[in-house]
Amino acid sequence: MGFYLVVLIVQIAAEQILSRVLFPSLVVFSGTMYTAFRIWQLWQGQQLVTAMAQLNNHNPIVVSSLLWLLLLFWSSNLIVLFAVAWPRIL
Repeated sequence: MGFYLVVLIVQIAAEQILSRVLFPSLVVFSGTMYTAFRIWQLWQGQQLVTAMAQLNNHNPIVVSSLLWLLLLFWSSNLIVLFAVAWPRIL
């Protein structure tokens, strides 16, 4: 859990500092990379929940539903980045 908080803090700091020093569109690049990383994490979590449910013979509907909801949120964020932010800087 601590590692993910460090990743978030580094991302925010990099966006704030480097976008002022280098160029503002850096936020789009780092946001895209972070969003893809978050989607990968959530997908791995979903796979883990599915595997654990099969091993323990129980159905963790709440956790699985929450992971799918978060996957939907971050995936829509990635779509918006590619549909709105990237065309503005390219």
